Amino acid sequence: MGGIGQGNPGGPTCYHLQLLPLLLVMRDLTQGFTVAEPTNNIKYLQHVASYVDDCNSLIGLDITEHRLNSQQQTATILKRAQHSLSIWVDLFRTTGGDISLSKCFWTFCSVGKRSGGNFTQLHHRT
Repeated sequence: MGGIGQGNPGGPTCYHLQLLPLLLVMRDLTQGFTVAEPTNNIKYLQHVASYVDDCNSLIGLDITEHRLNSQQQTATILKRAQHSLSIWVDLFRTTGGDISLSKCFWTFCSVGKRSGGNFTQLHHRT
């Protein structure tokens, strides 16, 4: 695939047309991350957060995996992150693009409840 650059008025539309099939494959091949508001009335599953040519892959644990110890949880998350990144790199290269590793980073966050019921960030590594 090819197309016009970002500065052209048609660039976002063309990029979206290239990106949409990639996002659908990511939805089918990765586990994603369940996002819920505090009352659990609204939940959704998100796999990728994308804006123009920036893309974030979201990975999480399902509720049954919270029983794992923290080392097992970390290993599971990292394995899923590697799987997700490998798929994204392969998909992106099919469009003629590539990943610039110097622009890539990862963040590991863990959130839990405090004794008062409020949520807090337990761990954060980049």
